[in-house]
Amino acid sequence: MYCFGTKKTNIKLEKGLLKVRVGGGYLSIEEFVDQYLPIEYEKMGFGGFEEPVLQAPASPNRNSSPGRGASPNTRKSTQIR
Repeated sequence: MYCFGTKKTNIKLEKGLLKVRVGGGYLSIEEFVDQYLPIEYEKMGFGGFEEPVLQAPASPNRNSSPGRGASPNTRKSTQIR
């Protein structure tokens, strides 16, 4: 038995996929969350539910590493005149 917001659910793992018991059958975890998240969000008093915007994680900036100095092998570019 698991709690999803205010809702108690039964969950099983079937062929590597999470299934949530709903009524007389099962929904995939994705279908369950899509269907019940807005309802539970309302019940818990968070107001209207908006679909989150998913963004790819920003790639780390290799040039800024806090607490570390430049590599001893790094050369500064100089111009020859």
